[in-house]
Amino acid sequence: MEFIRAGVNVLLVDPFPPTPRDPHSLHKLIWDEIEEAPFETPGDEPLLSASYRVGDDAVGLPPVAFLETFRVGGSVPDMPAWLDPDSYVSVPLERAYQVAWDVCPADYRYLVEHGRFPDE
Repeated sequence: MEFIRAGVNVLLVDPFPPTPRDPHSLHKLIWDEIEEAPFETPGDEPLLSASYRVGDDAVGLPPVAFLETFRVGGSVPDMPAWLDPDSYVSVPLERAYQVAWDVCPADYRYLVEHGRFPDE
């Protein structure tokens, strides 16, 4: 939240389902600092990506959150990374994840998939 207040645009990928500590997602915890509003992720897509564009009080431009939900096993949606109030770059999150996964050493892939190294 302090980044947004300081004028830094933020791109958040929250790949974990809500917990008792953040029952309505990390986005709600962040956004409630700006403006309290009801928010819940859909039950079938509890994971979330959020792109926050900072505001500009001088011209009356409020901060904005762009949200996309997704599910475990689903594709992570492309998201905007804001450069300024009018310009952004689309970040291909799923494609970047797949490229990184493809070059990940086999024993680390095994660790992610099984919760332990192959020789444990």
